[in-house]
Amino acid sequence: MRPALVLILCALPVPVLAEQTEVALYTVLARQGCSVGPHEVADTFAPEGFTPEFVRDTLTGLLIDGTATEDAVGRLSVPPSLCPPDTAAATPKQQFLGEFAANDCALHASDLDAVMGRLGLSRAQLQAIATPLYDAGAIEVRGRRATLSDTLCGAAATN
Repeated sequence: MRPALVLILCALPVPVLAEQTEVALYTVLARQGCSVGPHEVADTFAPEGFTPEFVRDTLTGLLIDGTATEDAVGRLSVPPSLCPPDTAAATPKQQFLGEFAANDCALHASDLDAVMGRLGLSRAQLQAIATPLYDAGAIEVRGRRATLSDTLCGAAATN
């Protein structure tokens, strides 16, 4: 992670975790064809802002109650009755990007406490969302101000 982003993120308090919904998780899972392998779980869900505990509890619950199936290599598949969901739900990442869009595609470090509080994001969730975006050049940090790329900001504004 880049030093400027680390400084902004590490200065934040740790609030209560965001409300994560199963429908939002199924929305992300639908992008994977409604199945996910054991080595894909972290890369699939963490950048969308889901906590490992929520993902583990949700997917394990589906296996235990017999809703989902698991093949011999551990690939979990969710049935069409759940995935894709009838109505897509915003992930924590989409909600965070919406906050950028609502603020002219920029956030100051002093804004992050309020944003995290409104969305209920933990520092770990914020880092999981922001780091890949920063590394991909979708977020630029100058001083204590982060700016979302025009392309991503436009997409966030329409969601």
